[in-house]
Amino acid sequence: MALAAGSRLGPYEIVGALGAGGMGEVYRARDTRLERTVALKILAGELARDGERLQRFEQEARAASALNHANIVTLFDVGRDNGTAYLAMELVEGRSLRELVGAALPVKRALSIAAQIADGLAKAHAAGIVHRDLKPENVMVTSDGTAKVLDFGLAKLVPTVGSGSGMSATAAVPATHPGMVLGTIGYMSPEQARGATVDFRSDQFALGAVLYEMLTGKRPFQRESSAQIMAAIIEDEPAPITELNPKVPTPVRWIVERCLAKEPEERYASTRDLARDLQRVRDHLSEAATSSTSIHAPRAKTSARAKTAMWAAAVLAAAAIAFAAGSRWNGEGAAQVPVYRAALMPPPGHSFDAYDFSISPDGTKLAYTATSADGVTTLWVKSLQSGSDQELSGTESAGFPFWSPDGRQLGFFTPGKLKKVELATGAVQTVCDAMRGRGGTWSPNGTIIFSPMVGVALERVPATGGTPAPATVVPQGMSESHRWPRFLPDGRHFFFFVDFSETRDGLYVGSLESSETKLISKQIRGNVEFGAGHLLFVRDDSLYAQRFDTERLELTGAPVPIVNQELEQDTGFSRAGFTVSATGALVYQSRRSYSSRLTWFDRSGKELGSVGERGALQPSLSPDGRFLTAILDSENNGRYRVQVVDLARGTSTSITPASDQIGGATWSPDGTEVAYSASMYTEKGRTSELRRVPADGSGGGKVLFRAARLLVTDWSRNGRYLAFMNFEKGPPELWIYDLETGQASGVGFQSAEGQFSPDGRWLAHNVGARDSRAQVFVRSFPGLTSRVQISTAGGSQSRWRPDGKELYYIADDKRLMAVAVKVGPKGLEASPPTPLFQTRIHSARYALFQYAASADGQRFLVNSLPREDAAAPMMLLTDWTSEIRR
Repeated sequence: MALAAGSRLGPYEIVGALGAGGMGEVYRARDTRLERTVALKILAGELARDGERLQRFEQEARAASALNHANIVTLFDVGRDNGTAYLAMELVEGRSLRELVGAALPVKRALSIAAQIADGLAKAHAAGIVHRDLKPENVMVTSDGTAKVLDFGLAKLVPTVGSGSGMSATAAVPATHPGMVLGTIGYMSPEQARGATVDFRSDQFALGAVLYEMLTGKRPFQRESSAQIMAAIIEDEPAPITELNPKVPTPVRWIVERCLAKEPEERYASTRDLARDLQRVRDHLSEAATSSTSIHAPRAKTSARAKTAMWAAAVLAAAAIAFAAGSRWNGEGAAQVPVYRAALMPPPGHSFDAYDFSISPDGTKLAYTATSADGVTTLWVKSLQSGSDQELSGTESAGFPFWSPDGRQLGFFTPGKLKKVELATGAVQTVCDAMRGRGGTWSPNGTIIFSPMVGVALERVPATGGTPAPATVVPQGMSESHRWPRFLPDGRHFFFFVDFSETRDGLYVGSLESSETKLISKQIRGNVEFGAGHLLFVRDDSLYAQRFDTERLELTGAPVPIVNQELEQDTGFSRAGFTVSATGALVYQSRRSYSSRLTWFDRSGKELGSVGERGALQPSLSPDGRFLTAILDSENNGRYRVQVVDLARGTSTSITPASDQIGGATWSPDGTEVAYSASMYTEKGRTSELRRVPADGSGGGKVLFRAARLLVTDWSRNGRYLAFMNFEKGPPELWIYDLETGQASGVGFQSAEGQFSPDGRWLAHNVGARDSRAQVFVRSFPGLTSRVQISTAGGSQSRWRPDGKELYYIADDKRLMAVAVKVGPKGLEASPPTPLFQTRIHSARYALFQYAASADGQRFLVNSLPREDAAAPMMLLTDWTSEIRR
């Protein structure tokens, strides 16, 4: 049915024809309601006349319309007018990919297009939508290089050819569309060609075929007839890419081969993984090209899993050759061996925990913690030679693993204990008590130095077990927290980090032979590593290496960046995700792939959508629910600022200075101001300020109170009080600032995360003890006399529902819990805690608030790490010293 210019279909006025295909005709049209130009697709009469199919089509098309992604053509509307069914879509000005693939594209351009397609597919697959008709005709490329996928959610609903063939209608119209048979069938997956059930991995196969064609200018399964093409898809391997284009690097070829694996389970576990691999290879194309000259790809019919394992083995083998050749750290006259990067994936159905892994001294194994979909965290060991993963029994709730010098045992912490496990036998042994361990290190003489908990000095204990003895000393009359110890190569001296101190924050060196310590740097904070004569540390989100004189115990020279703007530190304990071996291998967790996202969930844990930029922390909703504050490193320079996000418009405004480090923020009761805490580091130490600033960013902030370290947590609804945590004595103590009098005072006991009830009569807070897990309590306010325990099995991060009828908190296993509360004759009454859903937050303890609740308590904005089905990798660099030799 041809439509004339000026005719109407529903609210759309036809401007002119754009083209036609097996699905119907496409027109340029004007939406008369919104005054925008759209692409209007008129569905083929066969589909439009089948009422049942049309109804199902419309339902799934509406589901596809929810896909909001830069690489997916947006579906605006679906409807019918006088028996004519139509779709209104975003109009893309550009060329179809079919017009571009007459010859091989440059590798980087092909990777850029493929990565964008994969990113769009990943979005659709996460929503349960499979394209099933991906081909160059269904990809548009704009003048600026943006790739957009067309017809999401449509192909799988088109009438099939034969009983359950799985082929789309476009494969059944050779008379009117010659070549469409080859164009569609040529990109089908084997399971689709066989008429079997398909899922997201079928789209991966199609993308592999499209990428093959972009790289070579040839279709991978080109044959004389459609029947021969289908047989080739099911049985044959395509010609090796190198025979058609020798310039394609090995990692690129392997991505294509993995996508074109005959069995779906040999393709990618998630399309998000595929997108990340494409992006990484694209971003490191020169390195990938170098690697292709040294490592040969496996021949056809090698499984994708085998290829992954062979790739990891080849990477480590190359590193081993470099080590043996002596070209590692002296470099004089030695043959240079290529340096390799590789992505390390977690076990299926699991995700890596943040900042929680350690590479073995010989660089062949990686110990890490991973969490399953049901929230169980265990200790694993990955072979960096084979890529295999082994879960260690008896390590539930493990954290902060560290290796014995010979690499045969692992030390780790569980709640209340320091333990070790022997890898050969799997035997787990308790070494000693450690309430909430914060790092350990193992010397060649069999001594373990560890941090038993927050707010105390380090302790030492024989690796065979025993009673711990002091390893460092907190100066008399002071409060400090010593953590993240790391032995130097001599096995006698060790680095450690002093935090929560009024004047002594910084990196120190201690000794097994003396209680004396030496300050190394006040500017280096958190965990460090040592290798190749250098100290490695994170500052402003970059990983640096600086020469360290092990005789004089001093830093020398200037720090050299190893990884730029990719690492973040835990806001509570300053730990960053990186580890190095004695052989020069580096594994790190890049925030580019691992950053959290503020995501809405309903009470059952159903994901509803994301808000703002990646990496935003500490969400707080304005009293009217229209705005959000979050802490964000918006300029990627390691400096976190308070951002105010307009949830309706999606705009974001920084309201705090770029020079300060922001730790927390909370709204005034009328929503016009934000109180926040900022920290400044000087040679004399750390200073923190409690400030208030207009929420619209229109004016400068006013300083209310100063301390060595503080973090604001809440603003009372009557506008008079601010609650904040004061760390002057080490562990946090809850303080109250009175805006009327300008005075601040502590509540008189250690506590954290204070939250005022909406009616102002109660204060929820977290209490941690040295001999028990932390719990959530509520006290009367301002008297702080009566006390009600809220949590039952550990808890923190309590938040009130805005109407005061519920109190939420995070359990030790990261589940979000709800407790109904009311005021009875005897005071506050609380129901037993009810679990709502398993979160994917960074940490359950002392990481400030990682969620916010809507006014009715039906939705929660949670700072969520990537899902286990979109698992973020770690990055392996086989020789980090190459970065300082440049």
